[in-house]
Amino acid sequence: MKKYSVLYEGGTSRLNPAIGVDYMIAHVLDQDGDPVELYAEENPLDYIPEEDRDLDPEELYQKYYFCDCIPLLYYDLKNEIIRRAAEVGITEDQLEF
Repeated sequence: MKKYSVLYEGGTSRLNPAIGVDYMIAHVLDQDGDPVELYAEENPLDYIPEEDRDLDPEELYQKYYFCDCIPLLYYDLKNEIIRRAAEVGITEDQLEF
């Protein structure tokens, strides 16, 4: 069974280049052997309460770096990659996160 690495990174949004996002990306082969890119992105600020979004970066880091919202973001991205992989015939067991 072919395995595919899924990268978890941060960078510029593909959908809105003015913001930074966390994203997952993998390059796989569909059932016909054609290359497919699996991509999902989320804005980390969407996981922080609105009243705290104007904090300076150091305060945000101190308050939210180890909070429950960061793993939630990771698992939302992971679940989206799994969903998109299934659409092209790739099982979760074939994905290495």
